[in-house]
Amino acid sequence: MNENPIISVQALKKLFFIRRSFLSLFSEGS
Repeated sequence: MNENPIISVQALKKLFFIRRSFLSLFSEGS
């Protein structure tokens, strides 16, 4: 399960980016 930590890092970065985009959309919508 711990054979490719880089993929985990990329996934975390992706999740962070998506979360930021969502927060931005919510902030703009308000």
